[in-house]
Amino acid sequence: MLIGGVAVTARGVRRLTDDVDATLWAEGVDVKQLLVRLAARGILPRIGDALAFARRNQVLLLRHEASGVDVDLSLAWLPFESAALDRADSLKLGRRYVRVAKPGDLIVYKAIAARERDLSDIERLLELHGSTIDFSTPAEDHTLSIRRAAPLARSARTAWAASVA
Repeated sequence: MLIGGVAVTARGVRRLTDDVDATLWAEGVDVKQLLVRLAARGILPRIGDALAFARRNQVLLLRHEASGVDVDLSLAWLPFESAALDRADSLKLGRRYVRVAKPGDLIVYKAIAARERDLSDIERLLELHGSTIDFSTPAEDHTLSIRRAAPLARSARTAWAASVA
């Protein structure tokens, strides 16, 4: 499932990105075998000892060799991530259908990252999809809800702006 800038763009936000952020449910996944299968498709680790890094950080840092595009593949294991994967839509991107996180789930992912671009993405997603998002539904891990993501984004944006002023 796409969760980064490509997902945000697929949801109607006009912005540029130079990588692909995706996630897959990691329970029962043999990460070493996954790396072999990805390598067969020209998607290779972009760091040394990617397997150890993935085990520590739950993310594979990869690169599609033919295009040079970086791919960050998150290994999902939280209940919220499982639910987000279940809720994802299949959207047509180019000639293929790809699973893309719902706007409300993208807001949660973006609020967790809380970088300047993520905060801007949250604002745009709320502008475009706010009327269709169920703000009463908490994230399954009960640490963050969509309703709390927007104020978090605003306060993080204010703090970021103050830090660079």
